[in-house]
Amino acid sequence: MSREKIKILEMVQEGRLTPEEGLRLIEALHDSENRGGSRSTGSAGAAKFDIPNIKLPKIDLKDIGEVAVEFQNTLVDTFKRTQRQYKRSKASRYTELKDFPVKVEVPEAIKRCNLTLDIRAGRVKVKAGESGGPLIQGKVKRTPTEPVIISDVKGGKADVTLKHSIGRSGLKLNPDMAYVASLHNAAADAHFDLSELDIKDLEIDNQAGNMVVQLGSREDRVEMDVRNNAGSITLHIPEDYALRLEATGSLSKLNLEKYGLELVDGLAESSDWDDNPRGVSVHLSQNVAAFLIEWKRRDGIDLKANGHRTEAEADLGPAADLDDLDDELDELDDLEDFEDEDEILADDDI
Repeated sequence: MSREKIKILEMVQEGRLTPEEGLRLIEALHDSENRGGSRSTGSAGAAKFDIPNIKLPKIDLKDIGEVAVEFQNTLVDTFKRTQRQYKRSKASRYTELKDFPVKVEVPEAIKRCNLTLDIRAGRVKVKAGESGGPLIQGKVKRTPTEPVIISDVKGGKADVTLKHSIGRSGLKLNPDMAYVASLHNAAADAHFDLSELDIKDLEIDNQAGNMVVQLGSREDRVEMDVRNNAGSITLHIPEDYALRLEATGSLSKLNLEKYGLELVDGLAESSDWDDNPRGVSVHLSQNVAAFLIEWKRRDGIDLKANGHRTEAEADLGPAADLDDLDDELDELDDLEDFEDEDEILADDDI
């Protein structure tokens, strides 16, 4: 094959010519060689071969012969090479979604755990598992990358971190452990049912996600540190708990008035905070976000039984039916947003 034809093939491979343009130029060279032999170096030869003025016929691949075969093979090789490069590239990882099991056993003789859950996007549901079960058990579904699990024992405590990028996950936590938990949520829809778990301290970092957090009442006092950047958090508080809320930042949406509370110099307390040995203290830093409370009490009074609805409460829509926390959990389990996670949690294989 002549140097000119090789150059044309290289230009096609580099994307500087389309395959159709390459074929037409090769055919033009082929016709020129047949008419005048090898390309001359004189001025007459140059006048005979002027590519821009050539009228190129429509090419039929079946009649081109050796040139067409070689050209076609070159295109096939280029395609295969590009395909191999794509499969090796990072981009291909994000088109292949897989399911991964998650399981962390309880270290021997360990009853306390520092737990960090770092979720980037997707949907996640966390709740208590069975007594005597693994520390963490569940699945992450439809995710391009395997979750990262780091497990160690430090200072007599289990230290466990679970990170995953996107997908749908359902996780069960061992209810026999006492937890200090950190929940980091970038942009996921997350439901943390902690009602049957022993949570002493809870840290929440919510960037742009939607979180529902249900506290249990196994600890007398629960400390919470909440950073809510541009997302939404709904906190369910046990009815026998007192509440203390210290807030800073842009408090764009709070519903304290619903419970007869108001912020004074960034602080709100229920009337029984000093006398009630049980309660939750929330340190809230918020920026253009929503932080809502669901709580049966209004300074010790059942709102529904009292028949009281403030103007602020009415603005929030219909009153939530919180007569029975277990019934509420069942309703939350039936939400369409989390039906896949319920399916995961019910899976006998986990």
